[in-house]
This record gives sequence, structure tokens and C-alpha cells, in this order.
Amino acid sequence: MLRDHKYRVWDKFNEVMCYPSEGRNFPKGYVEDGYFIDQALPLECVGLKDKNGVEIYEGDILAGVNGSINGHGWNWGNYLVKFEDGAFNVPYWGTNENHNSTHFFEVIGNVFQNPELLEVSGE
Repeated sequence: MLRDHKYRVWDKFNEVMCYPSEGRNFPKGYVEDGYFIDQALPLECVGLKDKNGVEIYEGDILAGVNGSINGHGWNWGNYLVKFEDGAFNVPYWGTNENHNSTHFFEVIGNVFQNPELLEVSGE
């Protein structure tokens, strides 16, 4: 199944996240502001949304939903969305493309602007 590839860019120089809708160009070799492309880190959308309908991107930090069933509770903690071994990976994601468990996760930040969120879960 093919999907559209969407990206956002972490601007290392200015320490801000840039989205295509902002009209920022990242031409080959350098960025419009005059610094080199190695200061811009492209991050791909994984093609899934969290429980609130927010698109999930590489580098996002997801919080696992806390809950309980019949008195048995769980807390999945916070997880970093990474590209590893040829695929985007987060613990507890379902493996069937027609059914995944992203409805158990919520995007709460990203590794660049909110690294402290990973310290809580030891990621």
C-alpha cells in the first residue's frame, strides 16, 4: 500500500520545528537563511495518527494511555518514534496494517524540544 510521504524539518540552527505549510524552502546545499543543509534534519510522518487524530512523525514522543480493565491497571510510559531496521518502531504498536494500536498513544512532544519527557521512562 503506497502512501504520500510528508515531512517536517528540525532546524538545528534556530532550534525550531518547520512544517511545509509555513512556506520555508530547503534547497539543495543550503537553506534560504544562509546556513548549510546539515543544520536541517528532515523527519518523516509515519502515516499514522494518535488517539486525538494528530499525525505522528519520526522524533515524536508518545505517551502510552494509562488505564485499567477489571481492576488490572497499566501504564505504558513514554516512547520515542524511531526509524530502525527499515521501519518506524514504537513498542506495543500493532503489526497488522489494517489494525494498529496507535489509539493507545498520544503525541506529547518531540525529542528535540522536550527531551525531558524521555527521562521519565528511561528511553
